[in-house]
Parts: sequence; structure tokens; C-alpha cells
Amino acid sequence: FFSFFQKKDILHKIESINESSNQNVITSEIITSLEKLEPQFGLPSNSLNKSGLISSLEAILKLQIIKKTVLSLKTTKFDKTNQIHLKMVHELWDALRPGSKSINPENRNFEEIGFQGKDPSTDFRAAGLFALYCLLHYCNQNPTRARAQLKLSRNAKSFFPFSVVAIRFSFLLYEWICVDDLVDNLILSSQTNFDNQIYLLFGLLFSSFCSFWKENLYNLTNFPKVERMIFEHFRWHLKADTLSSFN
Repeated sequence: FFSFFQKKDILHKIESINESSNQNVITSEIITSLEKLEPQFGLPSNSLNKSGLISSLEAILKLQIIKKTVLSLKTTKFDKTNQIHLKMVHELWDALRPGSKSINPENRNFEEIGFQGKDPSTDFRAAGLFALYCLLHYCNQNPTRARAQLKLSRNAKSFFPFSVVAIRFSFLLYEWICVDDLVDNLILSSQTNFDNQIYLLFGLLFSSFCSFWKENLYNLTNFPKVERMIFEHFRWHLKADTLSSFN
């Protein structure tokens, strides 16, 4: 029972990690707990490979922080009375429709940038602020591409709701981050920070969707098929470690 409770204590330390946690302190506490378990498993004292263990724990803690951050954003609802949230969604409008910046924010029709109605808040329900951060970052970093894709989405022959589809891919990316070991490996191997890595994944997925859609002139009835193709294609490149050629 003693070892059982010690192991539960280790797991609790890992689960409790967040952005404000001191990872070095937690890593040290976990190693101390593991050292106490050595005699119970018949291991000599100081038999732990501490350098390897520290590297493994740092990776586990990094993933824990990333997943908790994404979960926090995903579960934070878009609040149309929150000035920060409103500012972000109007920044999205300005990025996609720079020629319409002068339109009074209260009179902006968000259907024009691919939301289902004039009030964009309802479309963020599935993925919360995580979707807004992904979409805004993508459009700010790739304005010319995003505007071309918005134009494509508004063409009668290739119509799709631009922002709604982007939100859908952010939700699927969130689910993938939570459960897929291949995404874990990609995040851990990346030399860029968490934000850039997640936004890069989102950008690859959404841009690939737009390319597939444009090449084949799909309609909305084909969306589930295209979505499945994009993720299968993406996962194949993850396995083959050829993500740089994905798109």
C-alpha cells in the first residue's frame, strides 16, 4: 500500500503541473519519490538513471502544460460582452477585409468572412477561444493567402463557410493533441515554442483543406470525405516524418 500511495503522489504531481509551476522543483520531487521506491523493487540505492529520467520527466511535463493550455483555451467561451474577445474578432475582420476597416463594428456582417450569422459568438461554441486564437494567428501571419482562401470560399462553385470550417479544424486539432502520440512526438521534437508549433499544425491542416477544395471543386456534401482525407494524409506524413512536404 505504501508504494501504491507513493506512485499516486507522483502521478498527482504530474497532473497538477500548469504554466505557473516550477518544473525543476516538481522534477526534483518526483525523482526523490522514485528513489524512495528503489528498495521496494529490489533495486540498489542510486540505481536510477537520473539524466535520462530528468529528460523524460521534462518531456512529460512539457506535454502536460501544452495540453492543459489548449484545454483552458478550448473551454473558455467566446463572450461577446468581453472587450478583449470582441477586439480579437474585429482584428480577424480587419485581417480578412482590410478594405472594410471603416465599417462600424456594430454593423459588420460576419457572414461575409464565413460565419453562419451576423453574430460570430455562436460558432465558437465547440472550440472556444482556442479556435479564435488559431484563426486570428493564421490570418495575421498569412494575410494574402487567407484573403485568397476567403475569396475561394465565397465563390458559388467552391463555396464553404470559411470561418466555420477553420473552427472545425481547430476543434479536430484539439482532439488530436489530446489523444495522438504522433502529435506528442512532433511537439516534443520541435525547436519552436508551443504557440508557433500549434499554429503551424492548424495552418497546415486548414491550408491543405483549401487546396483540396479548390483543386476538386467540392461542395458541402463532400465535407466529411475531404476532412477524413486531410487527416489521413496528415497522419501519414507524421508517421513518415515528411510533414514539411504536406500541403
